This record gives sequence, C-alpha cells and structure tokens, in this order.
Amino acid sequence: MREDVTLRLATQEDAKLIHQMKYEAFLPLYEKYQDDETSPAKEGIEKVIRQLQEERTDYYYCSNNIRRQ
Repeated sequence: MREDVTLRLATQEDAKLIHQMKYEAFLPLYEKYQDDETSPAKEGIEKVIRQLQEERTDYYYCSNNIRRQ
C-alpha cells in the first residue's frame, strides 16, 4: 500500500470546506473557553471568503490518497 499526498492552493470554491474544518478543529477549545470574539469556531464563512480573496493570505488543501499496489 502506498500513500500519496496532494497539496494544492485553495480557491473560493473551497470556502465551505475550510469553514467546516476550522469549526470542527476549534470547537473543543471554544466549548472550554467560550471565547466568542476570537475563536475560529465562531467565525462566519464570510471571513474565510474574505481571507481567500486577500493577496497576503493563502490556504492550502492537503489530502492523501491511499493506493493499493
């Protein structure tokens, strides 16, 4: 079995996926600290879209594909 990793620059079409991943990743910390102002778990998708549009911000999408030999 071989594992290939793909890394690509995210686009605006990935905004929903990025938003969902940030929410799931930061939700446990939000539940612990209840930080409504700075927690990525509380950010709206609009913020992700704005960040994707900025020249100085890049998101990368990393995925792995397991191939059986």
